[in-house]
Amino acid sequence: MFSFFAQLWTLAFFVHYSEEWKRPIITLIGLGLVLAISKTKNRALVFFGSLSFYIVYYAVKLPFLANHSNYYLLISIFIWFWMLGSWFKHKKLSEAKLLIDFIPIRKTLCLSLFVLYFMAGFHKLNADFLNPEVSCASNFFLRYTWAYGIPATVFPKALLTFSPYLVLSIELIGALFLLVPTLQIYGVLMFVGLHSYLAPLSFYDFASICYAALLCFLPLSVFQGEENLKRAKKGMTALVGIMIAGALISKLFMHLEWNTFIKPDYAQGFYFLIGSFYFMRQLYLNLKAEGYKIYKIPGVNLFKFHKDTPRWMHLLPLFLFIYAGTSYLGLRTTGNTSMFSNLRTEGGVSNHLLISSAWQPFDFQKDLVFIKSVHHKYAYYKKSQPAPNMWMTSFELRRIVEMWKSKDASVPMELIQNGELKVYDDIVTSKDWSEPLPWVLKKTMMFRPIQDKAPNRCRW
Repeated sequence: MFSFFAQLWTLAFFVHYSEEWKRPIITLIGLGLVLAISKTKNRALVFFGSLSFYIVYYAVKLPFLANHSNYYLLISIFIWFWMLGSWFKHKKLSEAKLLIDFIPIRKTLCLSLFVLYFMAGFHKLNADFLNPEVSCASNFFLRYTWAYGIPATVFPKALLTFSPYLVLSIELIGALFLLVPTLQIYGVLMFVGLHSYLAPLSFYDFASICYAALLCFLPLSVFQGEENLKRAKKGMTALVGIMIAGALISKLFMHLEWNTFIKPDYAQGFYFLIGSFYFMRQLYLNLKAEGYKIYKIPGVNLFKFHKDTPRWMHLLPLFLFIYAGTSYLGLRTTGNTSMFSNLRTEGGVSNHLLISSAWQPFDFQKDLVFIKSVHHKYAYYKKSQPAPNMWMTSFELRRIVEMWKSKDASVPMELIQNGELKVYDDIVTSKDWSEPLPWVLKKTMMFRPIQDKAPNRCRW
């Protein structure tokens, strides 16, 4: 099981950066690591080195990471320390030892995936997600019309109207299924279906991460025995090969500007579907060979921990739960699984059906500024921040002023803070905003622009 987890985990990094090849060097490094872990006989050192690279690279990029990259980083840190512990325990780092040591931590990885899915659904329990006019659920169906030129009439109005409840059911009920051994296979299949729907919209990198953890719900015997191992390896080889070929084809098409029919990064979603379905087909054959029926596969008791599980590994689901719930604490509002949820928690206003903004113990989301005007050269400087007639947190404005200062910029701006109009000939040199943010906060906090009018529209 560990070997396939490691290969999928490594593949996820590569496909994330091969999506548009915006960072060719990093993409090629990811490609090299995928080839190395696929070809080497002892994957332990390669995977340990790969994790070390991912952790350092993403730590440098913090906090400007995609939602799934934050999840990827946190899991990678825990896996890295687990591998280090195995190294010290056995006096060497070998795949044979890790195959055994992986068994005690698989339940922790299963629980971490439950937290991810459940919190993603919990965020969507808000008035605007349930409003089909602005809901990200109906928006994602319509993305197929934008991406592939499909007429909007293909999707029945009833589907768009009830899609928010469908997504909520999959994420919340599917996550709860993962907690019950006899129902886990249904949760796994629900999320495979969800990722299969999202992959052609270029969310296949997120699927790679989740599929690595979903493997942990399968019986160990699926990855044991000569024939089972042979089939599983054949499936993984096909998936890796297809994704590498797809990434290279997409790079060629981008270079030649052959994107009239389909964008190259969307095409990679279909490559992922082909490869992942073939891999799942091999795992199904292994289940069948072991005498399992698809609707009656023995699950994993996630609350009966293995005696050899490192106690500190139990902190992983807790850390993920806190990270995913920062919006309700008054902390960061982006990069915390609240993407595409229509959630609003800033400025003492919350659209969540269960949690009020009055519960926030931290004030980051309460200290807001309204941008009246800013020099056009610097408007939309970073992810549409700042811009005229827009609300944002004081924290993010300080971050951007600090960035402007590092570039020796001079930025005239008018803003309103606490009801007071403030006019700056150059906000970069003002005493109000020139104080640098603490390094730890800059690395951990990040806030999205705030929509001042309801309803809260769909966005990342």
